[in-house]
Amino acid sequence: VGDNGIIEQFVMDCIDTLDVEISDNPDFVFCGDFETHDFLKYDCVRIYINGELEFPDFNVYDYALGSLHLEMGDRYRRFPFYLWRDGTAREFEESLRRNKLPDSAFNRKFCNYIVSNGAFVNPVRHQFFELLSGYRCVDSGGLFCNNIGYQVENKDSFQRDYKFSLTFENESYPGYITEKIVEAYNAGTIPIYWGAADIGQEFNENAFINVSDYHTLDEAIKYIRFIDEDRESYMRILNEPLIKDTSMSKSIYDNDEAGVFIREILLRGRESAYRRTKYGRPTIIESRYKCDVYAKMAETIMSQEIPLSEWLRKMNSGSVYIYGAGLIGKILSDVFNRNGIRIDGMIDCSKSGNYKNVDILSADGLCLEENALVVNTVYGNKDALKRNLDCEVVDIFEIVETIR
Repeated sequence: VGDNGIIEQFVMDCIDTLDVEISDNPDFVFCGDFETHDFLKYDCVRIYINGELEFPDFNVYDYALGSLHLEMGDRYRRFPFYLWRDGTAREFEESLRRNKLPDSAFNRKFCNYIVSNGAFVNPVRHQFFELLSGYRCVDSGGLFCNNIGYQVENKDSFQRDYKFSLTFENESYPGYITEKIVEAYNAGTIPIYWGAADIGQEFNENAFINVSDYHTLDEAIKYIRFIDEDRESYMRILNEPLIKDTSMSKSIYDNDEAGVFIREILLRGRESAYRRTKYGRPTIIESRYKCDVYAKMAETIMSQEIPLSEWLRKMNSGSVYIYGAGLIGKILSDVFNRNGIRIDGMIDCSKSGNYKNVDILSADGLCLEENALVVNTVYGNKDALKRNLDCEVVDIFEIVETIR
């Protein structure tokens, strides 16, 4: 699910009341995006979690938790990104109790813009930044278009010095509301927002400036100029509550709703919770994802052939076998051969024969030497190999990550 720990901590908080075991042979796997495809190793119940603008593929996932408004029966639950992202749920709760700000807030610096990602976003975000900067300087404190000479470390304290904060999403889509507007509001600035067209269903539109409400960007900037110069209008917007009806917010923003969804899935047990089909075209789709994994692995092996060969020499194994006579197995055999490493055989579950003077052995009834080392090249097959071959098995998918 990524290396920042946010989703992992979120999941652990959701299941902390259950007696669970973290296992390499799981009944349930929580997973994020398709960057690594690691979830494909586990033919168990897969639970996808992602607060970004991404659509879960229910051909390969059983359940999903995300920001978008989707209908998928008991397989999907919407949980807005600003509620489960690290610290933001707490900030949202604090924003409901934010104190009225004094008139001196009108005398602060104009506007800030904190963005580090300039790629794969709607160009309207940067376009608006440029247009608004034509009126007054907008202080950009992120990595992208930084104009203050340093990168902001504490976003909250930085935003508190400004009257306005640009809080544009990466893209506009119903339900896709991230932490940006909550953080800006909680810092005591007026958010200038662009993103989800339905944001008014969840937030009080009198508490921020919604650029999408205007026919053109110039019209929005004209209104911002007016608010920037009119103390009474500015203070009225600044002190509006983020949510009009706090009782309604409790039903919409129950922070344990995701926990209930996840716990109910786990309590069903593996067999009852399994939802995706095991046959038909969805199996072809999953195979395509796996082909992408193998293509990336082939490229990695060829670019890391010397470190891989040095790693194998250090293992000091009596005999070395490669499991899998497919593309990855053959590439790995070529790499080791080029670097003077003897391969005692390639093992395959469905065929036998020969590849460049290396025997391909059938896995049926195979008995290997006591000190044999098997390098597995079949995705997600390591544990089964250990049980069947009764010898040391290493996984090429894990080894290349270690070498990197």
